[in-house]
Amino acid sequence: MSDYSPRLTQIPALLCLGGAVLMSLRLSPAAAAEAPQTKHVSFPPSAQALRLHPDNPHYFLFRGQPTLLITSGEHYGAVLNRDFDYTRYLDTLQQDGMNGTRLWVGAYCEPSDAFQIARNTLAPGPGRFLSPWARSDSAGYENGGGKFDLSRWDKAYFKRLRDFVAQAGQRGIIVEVNLFCPFYEESMWRLSPMNSRNNINGLGSVASTNVYTLDLNDGLLAVQDALARKVAAELNRFDNFYFEICNEPYFGGVTLEWQQHIAAVLGETEARLRNQHLISQNIANLKAKVERPDPAVSIFNFHYASPPDAVAMNYQLNKVIGDNETGFRGTNDAPYRMEAWDFMIAGGGLFNHLDYSFTVGHEDGSFVFPASQPGGGTPTLRRQLRFLGDVLRRFDFVRMKPATDVITEGVPPGMTARALARLGSDYLIYLRPAPQSHGEPAPLVFAKGQVALGVALPAGQFIEEWYDPRQCVSIGSESVARTNGVCTLAAPAFQDDLLLVLRRTDGSSPRGSSRPGRFTAIPRPGEAPQEEPVSSLPDLPTVLVVTNVLRHAPDSKPISPQPEQPRSSRMPTEPLASGRDKAPAAEAPQAAVFPPNIVVVTNTLRWTSEPRSGPQTNFEPTRHAMPADKPTPTRATLDFPPSIPDVIVETNLLWRSPSPVASSR
Repeated sequence: MSDYSPRLTQIPALLCLGGAVLMSLRLSPAAAAEAPQTKHVSFPPSAQALRLHPDNPHYFLFRGQPTLLITSGEHYGAVLNRDFDYTRYLDTLQQDGMNGTRLWVGAYCEPSDAFQIARNTLAPGPGRFLSPWARSDSAGYENGGGKFDLSRWDKAYFKRLRDFVAQAGQRGIIVEVNLFCPFYEESMWRLSPMNSRNNINGLGSVASTNVYTLDLNDGLLAVQDALARKVAAELNRFDNFYFEICNEPYFGGVTLEWQQHIAAVLGETEARLRNQHLISQNIANLKAKVERPDPAVSIFNFHYASPPDAVAMNYQLNKVIGDNETGFRGTNDAPYRMEAWDFMIAGGGLFNHLDYSFTVGHEDGSFVFPASQPGGGTPTLRRQLRFLGDVLRRFDFVRMKPATDVITEGVPPGMTARALARLGSDYLIYLRPAPQSHGEPAPLVFAKGQVALGVALPAGQFIEEWYDPRQCVSIGSESVARTNGVCTLAAPAFQDDLLLVLRRTDGSSPRGSSRPGRFTAIPRPGEAPQEEPVSSLPDLPTVLVVTNVLRHAPDSKPISPQPEQPRSSRMPTEPLASGRDKAPAAEAPQAAVFPPNIVVVTNTLRWTSEPRSGPQTNFEPTRHAMPADKPTPTRATLDFPPSIPDVIVETNLLWRSPSPVASSR
């Protein structure tokens, strides 16, 4: 153990049990008596926390399902800024199909003019900054109000923090809980509670570049350890978050040894608690090779990772590689849309766009920022990112990996191409203008047939589909037979970026590839459901829709019945929501073929390509069929990716089996 500082001998050890931390930081006996008392906290049972997928640790497993994180979130001040309406913000993320957000816990905030960010959520107004540490009666904090007492926690802060994570979890949103951030300028260090000018404990009389060190921190290491333990204990019950040690530690003097120390503190604390959560480390802007990976770290995050070289450089680590901050390429959507597609097709598992359209008063993401803003963010970009997620989730992405070498020729000058594939089955090939170091690339327009890609494919029957990521639409498809070897595929007319999807359809696909699942419609919704045979594909959940009719939009013609395949076993069912007695006009029960796969949960209907186990609620993207408290007959149209038809479900009673049906093959 390092010899931190002679003055640290004055600070007793810190104790953390179940939820509260007992601290004494150069306190008088009277002051120490008022410090928080240690207590045991019992937590309700929770699902297993977010973790790496056991079959492919480049992706996540969340609530039993393979998970990608693709999102566009605010500038990290949702909890520490008292004026920010985070409920409205989380509602918007859910409605826009985003499933993640970053959060800073309050050891750092920014002045209002930082980085030329208009209406910065990390820059609370005077007296509106909420920190983990309680205020004292001693006036004099730099941005209004009393100075901080680093020996006492702020109950209002932790109530707000817990509620934020809980509300996010109810919406299927995963939170990155970022503990610390370096001080880029002295104006930021002047606002920190850890600065001696802002606390009553006499701690932090150091240069900003020594705050996150093991031996030059003037007593702040004990404070930082206590904060890490406190946040870990307060949030341990939740399954929908992971820690990030420090944002951009490659600035401001943050040492690698200090980062490893904080990761160890988190691990030791959670070893005594119910749940263990993933830890992220922010590695570099753009790219870098992780030379000495900390075994405690499961996520390696980069910023502005375009081109996505960081993925290939670190793919062998078998951990999630993320791009969790964007910016400095203008305010338009195009460079950030392309950065997202490029990064995820390269094999990344996490993408977070820094979205400046979310501000106080515009928590719905409607703020129109000035051209001087250091980044972008619009409803249109969120729609494009949602489309990216929808496309990827149509496929068994856990069994896919980067495969750019299948692209043999035809990439135009000034363009790049990447592929994510399950070789022999599914191929996603993304073509875009080469990234620029700053700003966005000049628009490129191509006529039909001007681009022809050479792709190495095995012999078989494939569907060739082309998508416009900017418009989120299909712009061409063809079913063709391929011979073994390189096939030349002529692209339709397009501007800027293009996605080519190749899916095998001749039955020679590897086991568990993307194909339609079959679901059974059961009549008489007023009656209890019976055990019914349901044919399904491996790894897809069984969904029982108790309904009178399933129709196909837009012309509402009944779906043609499909023959049922007998099964050797029957599945019990589990009720989720029941309707009223009045039902739509009855029609013959039908077995309908849907794209994989429809999940019907309580009173929310949605499409997903991910299998799900057990009752789930509040997924994204979601169309609410009816309010949960008013289970009346309803009609709902489910949104599908382009080229997949809409499905109308008219139903009074919704049920779902509690577990997937095993393959009968």
